[in-house]
Amino acid sequence: MSSMDRCFQSQKSPISPSRTGLFAPIPENLARHKARAKYVPAPDGSLRLAMVQVSTQPIFLPSGFEVRKDPHQSDKVFAPAPLPSVPEEDAAPSLPSEDNLNRASRRARIRAMDFILCNPDLDTFGSLTFDPQQVQRDSWETTYGAARVWLSNRVQRNDLKYVMVPEYHKDGKCIHFHAVMNSAALDMVEARYPKSGRLMKKRRPGECKQLYNLTDWKGWSSLEQITGDGSRDKVAKYIFKYMGKQLGQRIGGRYFLHGGSMASPVYRYGETVDEFVQGELETNRFSVNVTDTIVYTEVSYL
Repeated sequence: MSSMDRCFQSQKSPISPSRTGLFAPIPENLARHKARAKYVPAPDGSLRLAMVQVSTQPIFLPSGFEVRKDPHQSDKVFAPAPLPSVPEEDAAPSLPSEDNLNRASRRARIRAMDFILCNPDLDTFGSLTFDPQQVQRDSWETTYGAARVWLSNRVQRNDLKYVMVPEYHKDGKCIHFHAVMNSAALDMVEARYPKSGRLMKKRRPGECKQLYNLTDWKGWSSLEQITGDGSRDKVAKYIFKYMGKQLGQRIGGRYFLHGGSMASPVYRYGETVDEFVQGELETNRFSVNVTDTIVYTEVSYL
């Protein structure tokens, strides 16, 4: 099996989180590694280093588990790591502090970024807004319900894959979506100006892209193809940064929605960051004290 094939096998933890967010304890002596490296596919089909997670104590298991401190117990317990598997909609739990809110937000943003980087057929990016004459946009229940009908239909009939981030309009009430999807599952037409009929294009320094509309969306849509060197990284980083601006605005209790048959990253295990770095340049570093004795650090390379 090639490294690319391994990346395109969705990884699932052997223990699923319960509805309450609690996990079955695992003996501490099973924790074997201090570091875990995450790889995503490169354009040429090889794997490239995306991040190294490292701890001052062994907390990682090859199965994708990490150690966490249960606030209700004095002993350590082990729980599934946040990255290998997630439910269909990423729902944030009720969090008691701003620090925990920041950590939960970061985990969700990294997960959304992973989906975009590991699924090259997610090649279309844009915004979707419902027509207020057809959908009550200031209600999450009706807006989400309408979106779910459209998404589920496309997933079942056309193998749609999607990462979708809900956002409030400037009025703070109405809701629209930013989405990354696979064009093969979409019915799109070239966007044109209503009066002149001329093709509608988006111009940036050094590029000019045709915009598209969905034919079966109940409202307005503006989509563009993800093309060009580094474009996928830029979109993934944009979503990461964009979701970070919405800290505290988990619309409907969710950071983002995703669906379809999505691939996940490849993970490898070791003891130090240097074991995995082969000339890659560090782009970001995040560190937090998990317990009194465990310092957890993420080093990014994309």
